[in-house]
Amino acid sequence: MNTALIDQVYQKNIKMIQKNKSYQFFSSQKLAFAFKEALRVNREDLTRRYLENAEARRSGFLVYAHGMLYEQQYGKGSFLYIERFPLPGGLESVSAWRENYPPGRKASSKITVLAKDVSFSEALGQAVNFMNWLNKKRGMTRPLQEKATTVWEMD
Repeated sequence: MNTALIDQVYQKNIKMIQKNKSYQFFSSQKLAFAFKEALRVNREDLTRRYLENAEARRSGFLVYAHGMLYEQQYGKGSFLYIERFPLPGGLESVSAWRENYPPGRKASSKITVLAKDVSFSEALGQAVNFMNWLNKKRGMTRPLQEKATTVWEMD
């Protein structure tokens, strides 16, 4: 997916609104025709990215770089990451891993890969399964996730 287009969408504070079963983009400012055309052509990819970002937020992840990197801290010095890697031809590969950082050190002491070169939904699923397993092991129950909202605002 074109990351420059995503950056422009976030800079222009364009919102995505759900109407019935479709999604529409809304902006309070006037947009150039070429930009509107780029939105129309890439509508499916932009919608998919917004929905994936919303799902990651509901699962407790922080979203960085408009959905290129996701992070969740599950302990002191323990982090869970999901990252997208662009491939030629507009494709992408997604990996999920966890890292442990000892106190006072900037380098991680342990890296465990949960998923490598998979789809986003599979990587997010592996990360959520890990968090569910960890919370069950700790004797904690995960709070219920909020229902999806109908408006996604850019960060």
